[in-house]
Amino acid sequence: MQKKIINLDDLLIQYFNQILPNERSKLLTLSIFLLRIIHIIGIFFLIFGCVLPKKFRDYHIIWCLKTLFLWYLLDGKCYLTMFINLFKDKKEYEPFLPTSSFVSNLVVFTSLTVSIFGLLLPEYSAFNLIKNMIINLEKLN
Repeated sequence: MQKKIINLDDLLIQYFNQILPNERSKLLTLSIFLLRIIHIIGIFFLIFGCVLPKKFRDYHIIWCLKTLFLWYLLDGKCYLTMFINLFKDKKEYEPFLPTSSFVSNLVVFTSLTVSIFGLLLPEYSAFNLIKNMIINLEKLN
C-alpha cells in the first residue's frame, strides 16, 4: 500500500478553507472562524502548556485530562471538530489536523506528564528550568 504524500501548499489551502468557509451566512462564517481560532489556541495550549508558569499548570493538567478522556469517549475524534462539522452540516468526520490518534495521544500524554512532574517537583518544572537557563546565559554576557 503506497502512502499518499501531502503537499504543504495544498494542506495550507485546505486549512484556510476550513477556517474561513464559503458559507452564505456571515454569522455562521464568523462563528466557525471563532471556533477554529479557539481550536488552534487549545491545540497550542495542549502542546506548550507544560512550559507555562505554575499559575497555568493546573488548567493545563485539567485540559489535557479532559482532552484525553473525550478522545477516548469519541473514538479518537475531536469534540470541537465534530461541533464545527455539525455547524457546517457535514455528515462525515473531517479532522482539522491529519495526525493519527496514536501521535495525538502521545503528544498530549507527554505534555501532561511534564506538567505533572512540574507539579510534584516545582524546582524542576519546565518553566523553571528554562528560566534558570536564561538567567545563567545572561550571566555569561
